[in-house]
Amino acid sequence: MRWGCEKVKMLLFPPLCLHCQEPCEQDLCVGCSATLVLLESEGKTIHAALPQRGAASTLLAALRSGETRLATPLAGFLVTQLEALHWPFPEVLVPLPRQWPEAFSSTLDASFLLAQGVASLLRCPVLRLLKRHLSHPLSPLFSSKCPPLLAERRILVVADQFDEAVLKSAQRALEEVGAHSVRVLAFVKAGEG
Repeated sequence: MRWGCEKVKMLLFPPLCLHCQEPCEQDLCVGCSATLVLLESEGKTIHAALPQRGAASTLLAALRSGETRLATPLAGFLVTQLEALHWPFPEVLVPLPRQWPEAFSSTLDASFLLAQGVASLLRCPVLRLLKRHLSHPLSPLFSSKCPPLLAERRILVVADQFDEAVLKSAQRALEEVGAHSVRVLAFVKAGEG
């Protein structure tokens, strides 16, 4: 009986592509999935996985608005990019803290959800080691408490969006308290592709 109800539900309300809203079997149709192409390596310790356009932007917005089931599949793009960049797998993941206005919004913390998704794929811990400060021209954007135990660990800062100045500041905050190997990976980067 339940199978029959599910079948009728699928006929009346077919699943739609999150991006183009066309009927499809998955979260994205084949055409929209084809737009998700990893960014090429720039040889830096700060990078992004996908250009912020099309389906990537839609998927990130869906994650922020409550589609938490997307966290691990989207984290798969970050892990794939790690491999493509030939970066060593991290031993500790650090989500980039949200900006102050975002902390009071109804959207979810996408950086933390993505870090949890990466953690589930790589089997490593997620630690909130960064603290964001109110912006002031003469003060650092972040501070960190990096326990001595983590000083020799490979750390990956996970962010939802690429902002080079912000990500460099987060990387610098961890390095200043003794973190040895810090790399930063964002899910999307504006103006690419």
